[in-house]
Amino acid sequence: MKILISNIFNNFLPSLPYYLLASGFAFLVDIFIYVISWRYLGTNYSSILAFLFGIIVLYSILRFTREAKHKKKRLGFIIQLIIGLISLSINLLILNTLDWIYFDLIGGHNIEKFVIFYPLFSKFISSSIGFLASSNLTIKFNFNLKKRRKILKKKL
Repeated sequence: MKILISNIFNNFLPSLPYYLLASGFAFLVDIFIYVISWRYLGTNYSSILAFLFGIIVLYSILRFTREAKHKKKRLGFIIQLIIGLISLSINLLILNTLDWIYFDLIGGHNIEKFVIFYPLFSKFISSSIGFLASSNLTIKFNFNLKKRRKILKKKL
């Protein structure tokens, strides 16, 4: 077990700086869309909408800047979508648990007061935890983040 965890961190940590730029931008897009749509769509639908935009942004940036492990874009996007669905399920679990604690147990039914702060705080927590799973899986299965994408130059 210790060897398995050691291998994961040995592969994960050196690639993480290359992943942070793309994932950081996708993280901001994800949180922004969630916070804007949470009041109108609720927790689950706004999470799904934010997930779709975030996964498109993440895959696009990684596809243009890093070496993909799969030559076909469609296969790479499907793999990234599956990885993202794992992260989405983690997000939904945490977000619904936080909603249950705040709205049902504590009785915080004054949504007007927390239109920005509550969804921002809850999405930040859930996305941070989901980031650990999705970043590790993306580095392992979809992109070689240590290698930059080779840009083909046209011969004149």
